[in-house]
Amino acid sequence: MTRELMPALTELEEQLERDRDAGTLAFFRGIVAAIRAAREPEDLAGPFLELPRTAFQGFRLIASAATLVDAVLERAQSIALTLSADARTEH
Repeated sequence: MTRELMPALTELEEQLERDRDAGTLAFFRGIVAAIRAAREPEDLAGPFLELPRTAFQGFRLIASAATLVDAVLERAQSIALTLSADARTEH
């Protein structure tokens, strides 16, 4: 499932590198590292809960980076909904 999210995160990382936005880049690199380290769907809870905090970090994103952040958040929300639906059907 995270395979559909990783390309957007990689593109965002590349944009933030071009923008020389070190603080925002560090935030998202931490999330990427946690997603890559996940071995079970439950391991994604932490990074997926961290993603919405983007809105409260005070980042000053240029338009292209903001668009990519929106895409990442949209995909993450879709994945989270799928994971929660899967969890409900298992119980």
